[in-house]
Amino acid sequence: MLRNRLLTSIVLIPVVLGSVYLGGWWLFAIMGTGIILCGYEYFTLLKVADYQPERTLGIVLVIALLLDALLGWNAERVILIVLIVLPALWELRRREHGRFIESWALTALGVLYIGVLGAHLFVLRGLDDRGALLGITLMATWATDTAAFFAGTGLGRHPFYPEISPKKTWEGFIGGVLGAALAFGVLTSIFGINPLLAFLGGIGIGLAGTLGDLVESLLKRHVGVKDSGSLLAGHGGVLDRLDSMLFTVTFAYYFFRLVSSY
Repeated sequence: MLRNRLLTSIVLIPVVLGSVYLGGWWLFAIMGTGIILCGYEYFTLLKVADYQPERTLGIVLVIALLLDALLGWNAERVILIVLIVLPALWELRRREHGRFIESWALTALGVLYIGVLGAHLFVLRGLDDRGALLGITLMATWATDTAAFFAGTGLGRHPFYPEISPKKTWEGFIGGVLGAALAFGVLTSIFGINPLLAFLGGIGIGLAGTLGDLVESLLKRHVGVKDSGSLLAGHGGVLDRLDSMLFTVTFAYYFFRLVSSY
């Protein structure tokens, strides 16, 4: 399994960083597609558990939010209004309405979880000309996962939320946060940000990434599956790979906006 994880990472990391550097439709083709697949996996997981979200509508609105962020339409409010109104209209197709609120809420949750958080990847890319800030954020996210894996494997003794993710340990959690702080702190300092703020931002990246991982673990545990999919060898589904990133790019966008005012 570790061999497959390494091979997948070796192939994907240069492709991802190349798309970050090029930006625009290149970024959408690689990372946008990944986020859309996350949306597909989210709605499919709920279907497996016999929930009835509006999958097609949810995925269309996720795509709309990503395009809005990429192209600068500033249409977020319109998209969210559609999210509220259309499920109610679509419900009129059905004869039984006992699960309407459940379907409505889970559709909205998927669009907010995947679409709104995922859109931050594109607005973060827009903060500088070459995508350096997004690239640093992604590398710090990967550093979190890698450091957590090796610290947990080598030193892990004390369970970390075993009812959510039995294999995670406090040692792995601490190692992941330290890995993020080091990677983000060093790389961000190179771009002139105060080192103290940079390392604090790295801690934030580590915490955000861990939260993203736990949220997806909660989702999978609730519906009773181990992985969100099987597309990526050694990594499970796309959501298994990008769950942390959805939270770290969101945190990083507001972090960089904040520190740029100092």
